[in-house]
Amino acid sequence: MRPHYFGIAALALVAGIANTTTAQVCQGTAPFSAGSARVGAGMQITDGAKAYGGGLAFGSSNSLFGSADIIRTQFDDIDASATGISLQGGYSIAMNTQRTVQLCPLVGFAYQSGPDFDTGFGTVSGSVRAFALGGSIGTTIPMSPTFDFVPFGGASYEMDHFSSTIGGVSGSDDHNTTIIQLGAGLVFNKVLTIQPAVSIPTESGSKPTYGISFAFNFGTPAK
Repeated sequence: MRPHYFGIAALALVAGIANTTTAQVCQGTAPFSAGSARVGAGMQITDGAKAYGGGLAFGSSNSLFGSADIIRTQFDDIDASATGISLQGGYSIAMNTQRTVQLCPLVGFAYQSGPDFDTGFGTVSGSVRAFALGGSIGTTIPMSPTFDFVPFGGASYEMDHFSSTIGGVSGSDDHNTTIIQLGAGLVFNKVLTIQPAVSIPTESGSKPTYGISFAFNFGTPAK
């Protein structure tokens, strides 16, 4: 069975696959038509751990997009942390002629090293690999010339592989679950996004992950 801390870390890691640095309207941010590049940062909190990170994304308004993020996870009751990377790609599809509603199929991969810590009887170390397949839909609701409200919802099927070594004994475990994500982007001047969101695992007994992130579009507006 996977160690408890690796399970917490994996939840933060796969939630990071859907980080705001990746998204556009379908995931609650300004579209890449506001700028073909995006830089962002954010943090996530779940029961027993918190994670923070940042990254870059590139894409077109109604075409392919992708991103890379670095994620650091800290734990409440052990003196250890974990570092991960998250990669995501998707394709944005306009669902109406005004292009205010957008659907995106998504695919993601994440890898995490740690946590490693001494139990007094031996060192526990491990890693997590996570794959995600899913989709998201969102819409832009103009509230003023300089402010848009962009709610979104989505779901992904997560496939995690845990590898661990405890006291020189190696083991591994696979774990799959579905995660529902809900949130809303507060978009200012078409380029700055502040986004609260929640990721909810459907597995019984799992705790949700709450997050807040910030993103800024720049560069030549994508066509």
